[in-house]
Amino acid sequence: MFNKVKTINIIKRFDYILLLLVAVVTVIGFFVLKSAAATMNTGSSIVKTQLVSIIIGAVICLILSLIDYTYFKPWGYFIFIVAIGLLIYVIFYGYGRLVDGIGSNSWILLGGYTFQPTEVAKVAYVMVIPALLANLKEEFSLKIFLLTILTALAPIGLILSQPEFGSAVVFTVSLIFMLFIYGIKFKWFAIGTGAVAALLPVIWLFLEKFQRDRIFSILTPDAENVDTSHIDRAKMAIGSGRLKGMGLFNGTQTQSGLPIKDTDFIFSVVGEELGFIGASLVIIILFLIIARIIYISANTDDLYGRYMTIGIAGMMMFHFIENVGMNLGLLPVTGIPLPFVSGGGTAMIINFALIGLVLSVSIRKKQSIT
Repeated sequence: MFNKVKTINIIKRFDYILLLLVAVVTVIGFFVLKSAAATMNTGSSIVKTQLVSIIIGAVICLILSLIDYTYFKPWGYFIFIVAIGLLIYVIFYGYGRLVDGIGSNSWILLGGYTFQPTEVAKVAYVMVIPALLANLKEEFSLKIFLLTILTALAPIGLILSQPEFGSAVVFTVSLIFMLFIYGIKFKWFAIGTGAVAALLPVIWLFLEKFQRDRIFSILTPDAENVDTSHIDRAKMAIGSGRLKGMGLFNGTQTQSGLPIKDTDFIFSVVGEELGFIGASLVIIILFLIIARIIYISANTDDLYGRYMTIGIAGMMMFHFIENVGMNLGLLPVTGIPLPFVSGGGTAMIINFALIGLVLSVSIRKKQSIT
């Protein structure tokens, strides 16, 4: 497993820039979360879980970076099958949906701990779909291509059944990124976009009431019976931060009525307590992380590694844009966390695991040079 690693100068090829960027935003995120959780009943538990998850995630990240990513191909299929099974299980036995019908059954309780199968599916997705696309690139078959697309759509359909629209879009964006790099012509993307647009009325019928309300809160925020209180408080928090912010543990909204401030609206905490400067810093760092991953993908000779890294870039890009967008009231609230900043043990560990895969590819992106 480590044979190829021994022939490569890891110290020389290790992507310290990417690791440093991730480390900096994680440290910022931890202290912001600690501030956000200070006035929450479960605050100490949230902070402890986040710290443990960061440590576990960092260790997994470094271990994965040392292993040749091509060894993950067979394991990817196994994890994918397990993830599909968990996604089916969570539809019937998962929890998380509120009594009033808001939210989704996205969580599994196991031995007193909770985790989201969707997060596990992310790792499997960027291992399996890139492998299938790489095989297709070497020997194309329309039948195999269609089976690959169906395989890629399977977890998306199951996630929509929870119903978890935001996470489904995460996988969809990742797939689009991979197909674009694979070489699908632009006209097919245009046709696909047109088909989705034509189906919007049908899709609307299948949306839950709370999902429709979230869309209305963006399109018609001043209409009657449209609850925009969450978004209003989030924007108020960001605006009150001004240039330098109120300081950690001093945010008016953060330390009082800002909702879901440890996960969904964590960026509002950044804006209020660290101000425009702090919010801009977080945005710039996350942008650089995504840009770095895209750079690694573009400079990778191996197709499997190239598709894997661009798929990861797509996932993180949507998380970044959606979370910041919904905090600013520009996009519907979907419960998508901000990478390395929002609270959530499973998400933090998986994000580090994804970075570990990227680092593994980066070290070996020019395998011919040993």
